[in-house]
Amino acid sequence: MISSRSVEGSATYRWYARRAVFFNLNYVQSHDTRRRREKERCETLISKLKEEEKKQEDYKARVRARFRSEKEDWFVASTFACDRWLQFCFQVFFLCCC
Repeated sequence: MISSRSVEGSATYRWYARRAVFFNLNYVQSHDTRRRREKERCETLISKLKEEEKKQEDYKARVRARFRSEKEDWFVASTFACDRWLQFCFQVFFLCCC
């Protein structure tokens, strides 16, 4: 009968044990490397998204400022155009009816 001590002491067992440790270390290192790469990728994406958000906020602020500065002119111009259109319609109406 083969005892567990003779199997553990054999060269084949030691070789397999060393290979298992080697593969375990490689798996853990590669897993850590993949995890680190994934973390770096995510951090890069987060920083890019924050930069894009900042650019969009700046653009939105510029557009709002432009709208604020021009809105008075729009309503004045449209009111003036509307008044002129109504005057024209009344003139046509009175010319047709009278």
